[in-house]
Amino acid sequence: MLDANATAQLKKYLELVSLPLELAASLDDSPASAKMRELLGEIAALSPLVSVVEESNPRTPSFAIRRVGTEIEVRFAGLPMGHEFSSLVLALVQVGGHAPRLDEETAEAVRRLEGGEFVTYMSLTCQNCPTVVQALNTMSVLNPRIRHVAVEGGAFKDEVEALGIKVAPGIDHAALPADAHVQWVSVGGDVVEAGIWCGPLAVEGPGRSALILPTGDGPHVPGAHPIARTLRDPDCHDPSMPPVQLAPLTGVEDLGAYIHEPDGAVIRAGLVAHLAERLGATPVGERIAYLSGDQLPDSDLAPFVRSWRVSEVLPLSLKSLKARVRERDIGRLDIHKRGVPVAPEIVRSAVRPSGEAHETWIMTRIGSPGEHGERARGVVVVAEPCQTAPLSTEPDVPVS
Repeated sequence: MLDANATAQLKKYLELVSLPLELAASLDDSPASAKMRELLGEIAALSPLVSVVEESNPRTPSFAIRRVGTEIEVRFAGLPMGHEFSSLVLALVQVGGHAPRLDEETAEAVRRLEGGEFVTYMSLTCQNCPTVVQALNTMSVLNPRIRHVAVEGGAFKDEVEALGIKVAPGIDHAALPADAHVQWVSVGGDVVEAGIWCGPLAVEGPGRSALILPTGDGPHVPGAHPIARTLRDPDCHDPSMPPVQLAPLTGVEDLGAYIHEPDGAVIRAGLVAHLAERLGATPVGERIAYLSGDQLPDSDLAPFVRSWRVSEVLPLSLKSLKARVRERDIGRLDIHKRGVPVAPEIVRSAVRPSGEAHETWIMTRIGSPGEHGERARGVVVVAEPCQTAPLSTEPDVPVS
């Protein structure tokens, strides 16, 4: 299993082992078990303090590195090779009595933990996985109440495929597994996470969806309860594919009566085009998540957007905007923006609203790029927030 260079390095590290170790292996007649048996034999041959024993474990093939006569151990399910070879070496050394490189305050905090069981699923090609695996292994060495199993995903594919994995909502669609269902979650308008559901947990089948959860801070309706809403594109069967992009408006003259802004979960899930088609709306600009249309969403689609009625369209000019604020005695100013490199705070500071009136501005670009790739011009849409259709209090039915 190990080449001459790896063997020489491992032998050097095993000189740091001062306490007897057992490599307690759970093996069967599979080729993977044969490779593990070979690896463990090679490790034991490099140090008189290391021995191999066999035992039964639900995950096979796997092995525990156990300090003899104690409850201190870490377990690897599958072969910890590739980037995880360093995790194997560090575990051998630390379980074998070499103190982890950790300041005493942190080490003592770990020792005081009540404990728990942790399972990490890693790939041998993952460059970041060893950091997590090694941290949990170190905690297991310092505190025997903490148990950790590092599972090599390729060796236990069925187990991995039956998992739900929480990831950051900004994950690149291209990095998603093609056969999973990925759902972005928004709570009260804030996108908080994405979940990757595999195998039997992907009940909707492969694709992407957005889950909208209310905060529960709205008015109380007797007999009603906050309702979760799900939007899914039935035509998306591979979450790793790039989202569909619709052609934008030709220009300001095509702007409809309303502007709709999809919830962040809808945007992250790449469902803007699907929502636009359901609303009979069109993106105002290329890759801009404002939609223009002539109708308000019905009660099924209302949770997924906020809408404004268009009053007028102004050029994105600070001079003109300052004059408007002064002439209309504007004091309260709500500013939203997408697709323009101008921060609302800078505009607010420049126009200095100090009057009594209230306006809502939406700064964006309307239209397609020019023939030579120049951006569509920036505008300010003066708009009024719309009261959308009331939400049903019936149980959630996914909107496809």
